[in-house]
Amino acid sequence: MQLRKTVLFLFILAITLSLSHAQVIPTGKLVGTVTDNEGLSLPGATVTIKSPALILPQMTSVTNENGFYRFVSLPSGKYQVKIEIPGMTTLIREGIVVMAGGTITLNVTLEQTTLEETVTVIGKAPTVDLQKTTTGTTFTKTLIGNLPIPRYLANIYNAAPGMFNRTSHGSDARSNKFLIDGVMHTDPV
Repeated sequence: MQLRKTVLFLFILAITLSLSHAQVIPTGKLVGTVTDNEGLSLPGATVTIKSPALILPQMTSVTNENGFYRFVSLPSGKYQVKIEIPGMTTLIREGIVVMAGGTITLNVTLEQTTLEETVTVIGKAPTVDLQKTTTGTTFTKTLIGNLPIPRYLANIYNAAPGMFNRTSHGSDARSNKFLIDGVMHTDPV
């Protein structure tokens, strides 16, 4: 009897683990080091990536004390990589393809430049709205009429940035609030 319980437990555990592994979204990584022409690492270099595959318009990282940078959990797609640091040439690489489950290593060497002039911009930094802590998208009648999607409510929800299958940035569909013609509801179905 104990052997049957053990076998049954291991069988259920194996199925649970296989189902949980199937829920993982495959992503890739982009890593590398930034050095100067003498091979010395460049800490503090700004590395910016852009891609239509990203939800955000761009992602930025700064190299550590060894000149190392990394971007993890990147969706598959073509990326533009821009590396810059004051006093060095700015490097832009186009068409870096990140594949799901893969790691792309992009080690770069920057050349030293001479600074010709200094521009100082004095201005007030934009402030953050501390009263509004929500995000949202407004679809007007004109915008809905111009979108190349079928006229189903779920398709309009999914057209908003960050939405996928009626979920916002990975949350459950029922965890979001939807306001349609002044009526608030939580279940878009």
